[in-house]
Amino acid sequence: MRLKKILPALFPSLVEIPSAQARGLNAKLTVSLIRRYSRGNLNLFRGRFVTAEQLELRKQTLARHAF
Repeated sequence: MRLKKILPALFPSLVEIPSAQARGLNAKLTVSLIRRYSRGNLNLFRGRFVTAEQLELRKQTLARHAF
């Protein structure tokens, strides 16, 4: 059981992370995962980041803006 938890940490290239899975994650879960794996970057640790979904929404709203 412990070996299953250790192998992804030792060999991260073996772990498959589908991009569609990120859409379904809860915001709190996303923040907690980023806080756990952000080593030395205080902006990420404090939650100062933009997710891909938020970036796409911002692009769409700016594209609809009439100057």
